Amino acid sequence: MTAVRYPKPLFAWSYSGLSMYENCPRKYWAVKIKKVDDGNAYNRQGDGEHVSIERFFKMNMPLAEVLLPLQPLFERIRAAPGETYTEQQLCIDERFVPCKYKDWDNAWLRGAGDLVKVNGSVATYFDWKSGKVRKEIEDQVDLTGLLLLRHYPAVQTIKAGVLYYRHGVMVPHIVQRADEQRLWNSFFARLAPLKESYETDSWPATPNPLCGWCPYRACPHNTTAEREARDAAKAAK
Repeated sequence: MTAVRYPKPLFAWSYSGLSMYENCPRKYWAVKIKKVDDGNAYNRQGDGEHVSIERFFKMNMPLAEVLLPLQPLFERIRAAPGETYTEQQLCIDERFVPCKYKDWDNAWLRGAGDLVKVNGSVATYFDWKSGKVRKEIEDQVDLTGLLLLRHYPAVQTIKAGVLYYRHGVMVPHIVQRADEQRLWNSFFARLAPLKESYETDSWPATPNPLCGWCPYRACPHNTTAEREARDAAKAAK
């Protein structure tokens, strides 16, 4: 039997990519299409702390010092019933079928579960955040929840917790399979402008307060140099 071959998606996306586009299509073009490096020291620090948490759960290795206050919580999570998945890569194709994360021909939506526990019809999902507290984060959790529902057909309820571990704040959220279609529809509406940009190759700049941290310095609205000069002046005082 010959395998069915489907057209390659026009683009692959993620929550962070969609958020970047909604903030500024030109930055999205620079980072996602032209591959301008968007890394910074703070992001790399957060990545290192994620690795420490992953090693704690997978190999029982000691936590990084900044994470030690979280050890009692992590011990309770580890002891809770269910299968545990750490830093789980989640990916589906355009037909909402799970596929490999690096399946460049079929991957349509990618996400990740920092820590997932699956126990029958209930899954628990945690997202570790090193940055500032943002309590209006339901849409990000919803999208990860939608991916988890595609990967675990028996799961009906996802209990999520976004932990801002530097601030000791946990933001809870619940995703129900009964709400799946409504949630997908909300993301389809948000994806429409991104799809149009790919089809028309139109990526307008949107000046905003984050222009001082944008890696695309060729943009006339970029204010990184000015922001760096202000930071240097403050440091010199």
